[in-house]
Amino acid sequence: MGIAGTADSASQAAAGLSAAALELKWQEASNGGPVRKGPVHLVMWVARAAAQHRVLLFWFLLANAVQILYAVTVPVLLQSLFDKGIKPSDVEAISLYLAYLTLGFLAASGFGVVLDYTLAKLGPRILNDLRERMFRKINAIDARELASSSTDEIIAHFSNDITVVEKAVIWAVPGLFSKGLMLIGSVVVAFTLDWQLAIVTLVTLIFAFWLPRGVSKRAVRYNYERGAKDARLAQIVKETLLMQRVIRIFGLRDLRSTLFAGQIGQVFTASYHQYFSSGLVGRLTSFGVSAAQLLVIGLGAVQSVDGLVSSGTIVAFITLLITIGGAAGFIGAQLPLLIQGVGGLERAQDLLAKPDAAPDPERPESIGGVVHSLQFDEVSFSYDGSSPVLDKISLTIDCPRRVMVVGPSGSGKSTILRLIENQFSPGSGHVRFNGVDLRLLGEAQVRSLISLVPQDTMLFQTSVRENIRMGKLDATDAEVEAAAKAADIHPIIMSLPDGYDTNVGEAGNKLSGGQRQRLAIARAILHNPQIMLLDEATSALDPASRVAVEATLRKVTAGRTVVSVTHDLTQCEHADLVYVVKAGRVVESGTHQALLAADGVYADLWQRSVIAGAEGAVPRDQLLDRLRKRPILKGVPADFVERLLARMTVEAVAPDTVLIEDGKPADRLIVITQGEVQQSIRLSDGTFMAVEALEAGDTIGEYAALENAEEFTRVVTRKACQLLTIDRAALRALLAEDPDIEQRIVTILAARHEAMTQYCAWQTLQQHARPQ
Repeated sequence: MGIAGTADSASQAAAGLSAAALELKWQEASNGGPVRKGPVHLVMWVARAAAQHRVLLFWFLLANAVQILYAVTVPVLLQSLFDKGIKPSDVEAISLYLAYLTLGFLAASGFGVVLDYTLAKLGPRILNDLRERMFRKINAIDARELASSSTDEIIAHFSNDITVVEKAVIWAVPGLFSKGLMLIGSVVVAFTLDWQLAIVTLVTLIFAFWLPRGVSKRAVRYNYERGAKDARLAQIVKETLLMQRVIRIFGLRDLRSTLFAGQIGQVFTASYHQYFSSGLVGRLTSFGVSAAQLLVIGLGAVQSVDGLVSSGTIVAFITLLITIGGAAGFIGAQLPLLIQGVGGLERAQDLLAKPDAAPDPERPESIGGVVHSLQFDEVSFSYDGSSPVLDKISLTIDCPRRVMVVGPSGSGKSTILRLIENQFSPGSGHVRFNGVDLRLLGEAQVRSLISLVPQDTMLFQTSVRENIRMGKLDATDAEVEAAAKAADIHPIIMSLPDGYDTNVGEAGNKLSGGQRQRLAIARAILHNPQIMLLDEATSALDPASRVAVEATLRKVTAGRTVVSVTHDLTQCEHADLVYVVKAGRVVESGTHQALLAADGVYADLWQRSVIAGAEGAVPRDQLLDRLRKRPILKGVPADFVERLLARMTVEAVAPDTVLIEDGKPADRLIVITQGEVQQSIRLSDGTFMAVEALEAGDTIGEYAALENAEEFTRVVTRKACQLLTIDRAALRALLAEDPDIEQRIVTILAARHEAMTQYCAWQTLQQHARPQ
């Protein structure tokens, strides 16, 4: 029956389906539905890709032709051998046909090695062509499309999807081609024989399974080495995805592509050894099988006797059945690989179909060298085409000036920077340098004018020197060191084990946050920009590092235009101009003092900032005023709020700490004085949906004032936070001291809690009412 037959029998017994059909059903279930394109799509894609490598394709076709010709000719030669040579005892005829069989066997075996060698090169070349196209795509893809794509999904295209396509390209498609033609040829020959013959034959093939032992050990080693090469390749791809802003701003696409090309060259070499050795294992087995069959045929020819049917026809038909069974079994065994390959190819082609960034104009305009002004003229922008992030924003910056862009989380501040970078194009309106739309300047000119220090600096996995040099690829070592000195990191670098040649580790994990940020500053300085963009450049640092890095930034950006997005409003005291953004609009602009005097949005943000920035020295009147503005405390006498504040304790918590768990009793009232938290609700499937980001000055856990109440939301810290807290017992004891205030607060909270309870119950009923 063979392996294929055994697999089919087991599948039929377990599920009533053949092995190939069962694999297809599993694939449909795992992908959420049937694949949209059939195996023909994959076969045609492989054929078109192979046509790009004509020499290898020629040898592939020739080697297949020789093998197929031998396979379908053997039964005919055997029939003639027995009927014309053995039966009449014609020694000359026997010698002739045995010579034909031997020559054919040697030719087929030799071209079999040629076929393995060709596939070991042709397959990886086809896959490298696909990898290179995909890598070029992630560097050229529209930034908005990239922002909405899953990084892990894109990485999976280079790992899981390429893996299943690889198996199909190396094994399934070539096997389907050769065995399919062999099957067709064998069926044609079978019609020339007696279709009523029924013979069972048994062949001992121990030798065939012993022969490839030595080669199989090398094949295992080559498979292991290939895994290491693939891991490094995946790391380069992941790093390129995570560092896209830096790569695009500093024009590092060619450098990264060169690095990638070098690595896929190593993958090619490892792949060639892997597939050639693996193929040779199968080839030696096949050689042993064929040699054993030839030996049996030769011995049988000498000992055969006359019968009702010629001995030659019997032998020919048996051989033909073996060929047909082997070809059919092989095709059946390869169908699952082919089906998986179709899905992998579709997903890879989905990536390739994503739109590229807008091309540069044929004749880019020039701004004349020096940037005198930066303007946003009625700029609107949306990531998804429906929900506007920016709504008709207009602003003008006369260069060089130090400008701060502030506002609540999600107001569109960082999007403004991305538009200046020309990462995104406005949906409407214009972003201009010296009155010229950025889209008319060309990418290279825009990149030469700007530099970036991001919030979370990630470094390339190379030396300190090369990371700084990313700002200017042709910089000398002296220029690199000068930039490091300007960024106040030269002494730190010199203290590292290998100085400037020290490898920073993956994403720079061998350095502290402040050190990584200073390297980013050095890189930006080396680029020598006219406009420096700071995207929350110090928000991820501890207070001491933040103060030091801010001082360095003020020093190195003197005389340059600075556009800084920040939540730390104390930096605005050093700014020439502050723009306040809320809900995608510029709602206020002016100097720090003028905006405070206006007592508007900025003044409210400043009050929160003062609370957040305090470390045991919060101005008491500021904090009391903030608490009195909470809905449940509005109108409450000031002395009660003072007593509440006096009984609260200071608490510091790390990022990703759960402060409140839904469904659990409300056990404490919390005032956020520094940091940021995420409030989420639990969906019916058990997952959480974010509903609001809360910042310094916000209050959570107010249901703790009730005697027995559960929380409806889950609150987790997004950053390191400082809190003021009071537990339920202490809060209720404070309320009991003033029954009127207690009655007022409890009434408000009880009504709110009851409304939320009814709403959640209604949502649950709606969920259960839906058809499953």
